Amino acid sequence: MENFKTIQLLENSKSPAVSGWSGASPEKLDAFTMITDRTKNYGVLCGEPSGFIGLDYDIYKLPTETRKNINLDSLKGIHGDDCIIIETPSGGFHVYHLFNESVAEWKGLTGIDGYLDIRTTGNYLVGAGSKIDGNEYRVIHQGEKLSPVPDELFKIIDEKMGTKLKKVPSSQDFDRDEVQELLEAENFTGIKWISQYGFDCDQRGKRTSCPLCNQTHTSNHYFVFENEVGIFVKNHSNKCSTKKLKSKFLFTDEEKEQIEVNGLEEDYVMKKREFEKTSCFIQKTGGYVTENKDGSVSITNLKSLKERFSNWLYRNTKGEKKSFVEAWMKDVSRREYLDIDFVPENCPKTTFNLWKGYEVENVIADGSGDIQPFLDLADQLTEHNTDYFMKWLAFLFQHPGSKPITSPVFTSVEGTGKNSFFDLIARMMGNDLYFETGDADNQVFGRFATALEKNKLLFMDEMEGSVAFKHQAKIKSIITNERHTIERKNVDSYEIKNLSAVVFASNNPTPVKVSGSDRRFFVYRPQKVLDQKFFDTWRVWVKNPQNQRAVYDYLMALDVEDVNWISDRPVSSTYQEMKYNALPSFIKWLDYTICDNFQNNWINRPVEIKTLYDSYKSFGHTNEKNVKSFGLELKKLIEKEDLKGFEKTTPSHGYKRYFIDRQKVFDWLKEKGYTLSTELELPLEIELNNNDDY
Repeated sequence: MENFKTIQLLENSKSPAVSGWSGASPEKLDAFTMITDRTKNYGVLCGEPSGFIGLDYDIYKLPTETRKNINLDSLKGIHGDDCIIIETPSGGFHVYHLFNESVAEWKGLTGIDGYLDIRTTGNYLVGAGSKIDGNEYRVIHQGEKLSPVPDELFKIIDEKMGTKLKKVPSSQDFDRDEVQELLEAENFTGIKWISQYGFDCDQRGKRTSCPLCNQTHTSNHYFVFENEVGIFVKNHSNKCSTKKLKSKFLFTDEEKEQIEVNGLEEDYVMKKREFEKTSCFIQKTGGYVTENKDGSVSITNLKSLKERFSNWLYRNTKGEKKSFVEAWMKDVSRREYLDIDFVPENCPKTTFNLWKGYEVENVIADGSGDIQPFLDLADQLTEHNTDYFMKWLAFLFQHPGSKPITSPVFTSVEGTGKNSFFDLIARMMGNDLYFETGDADNQVFGRFATALEKNKLLFMDEMEGSVAFKHQAKIKSIITNERHTIERKNVDSYEIKNLSAVVFASNNPTPVKVSGSDRRFFVYRPQKVLDQKFFDTWRVWVKNPQNQRAVYDYLMALDVEDVNWISDRPVSSTYQEMKYNALPSFIKWLDYTICDNFQNNWINRPVEIKTLYDSYKSFGHTNEKNVKSFGLELKKLIEKEDLKGFEKTTPSHGYKRYFIDRQKVFDWLKEKGYTLSTELELPLEIELNNNDDY
């Protein structure tokens, strides 16, 4: 008990003598503890600061016969020896248990079964030795250590958290003794029941004052009634006020403050509790977030919010039904955040976090998982070169707050298993973090696309080269940019962290544009078409959570810290072909001309630019419309890219001429990565014309 954090209370009081302790830093709590004089009244901070959860038995609220059954022996029978029990001046008890993860989500709650309060982080209990009117809080049992809340008691309290109390009986079946105690607590005396729910009392008649409205009622009697909110008392006089005797709900300290200070209706507060489990307001966007049952998130404007929750109504104390959303809009204590983002680690408290974690992390491994099918399929898809790809996958799970800067591309016929493989990854991540599409043009690159909103892996299937080439700049930004702007209709746009890894898959041989200076892609072309037996076996295997967890544990154990994600990429022949296919037509013509179509009569002879242009046209590309534009393109290569092997000589018939050193041009093509050839073919033999002009 000496290590508990404490605060000073007012003399002969349970109220704090200091402020600023709730939510204070550990350093500030240490300061409060240091200046606390325990010879005077003091409070012990519950929950995380002191490491205990407090159970406050206010048994004075119970009938006398029931109170007799709650004593030290009965409490030890419930709580065991490993706890602290303190008797209060009113005859109640404080019981301390170990604060751990299982109770970390509990809130300070009052009135469980009418007498039990929970005191946790943000609450305090009056410390042992403190006195009220000379009566002391005294320790009557101190175990050697604090144990967690016993299982049976934990289940009972945990079920009560955030739920309604059991309904009070109907008006015709009131527990009259209970209701009479409640009436006496409201200063009614001399109560005489004249019906099941009506009563007379000393507060009716001349020269009396009504405890409810301070007026005099000479003829009308009082009555008790109940509705969905609680039990109430009122005089039949229309001038009299209604008073709640007992609520049907349990409220946290924060909720009680909202009711008492902000004047909120109890039924509204209960619906608000449920509503705000999934909904909130974002200040920066002016939008409203609702988390759906399937894990998706809807971000809408006020009109859509009202339409969606139009059937949400609450009852006020008069029993009238009111629109919940209308009231929530005006609620100064509604759940709201400054911003919205996607942050796996260290998210600011003022930001609504779209990150919910990987689904597979909820699976507790029991050692029965089998990863061999995963290893076999990965080996098949990567053409027996799994190392880089496995580490790339491992990086996604080991570093959820970072994004890989490279992307795999799978190009193959159907039946190689690429979709089955990534179905496994989708199950491990959860559908919330995985997005697969065969319509990237609209679902990824469209103006109002939200594929990247809370995405960790984007799988673009059936990718067409025409789409990828059109959106080349957007693909680059998705792979490399750290932030991404989300646009939604009728809601302000907002930026979130871009943590998406991107996978491309296609039956097309060139699904993406791989430029000459590419630093992003690594490419596989699996060849083996798997049989039906494999897919039948895989479908059963992949659904087993233990297999998913085993794959996760395998990936988490891989060392990815020393990988150079750009230079360590595997460079396959398929990658080289894609890179070549993305070259400008002029470069492809030059490669074809030098490697496969070099004329014998060009050897050691000047070649007119027009001759080269005619060769270019016959190649099938006409980006350069005439000899002049063709010549300018050749000049640009010579001057800007240092093209070797073209030596300018004297013009002929008004056309420029070049001596072409075939070997030098070929070496330049290889250096630039502009050719797939490894060596030169012999030049073509053609019949020479005796009139050829040097």
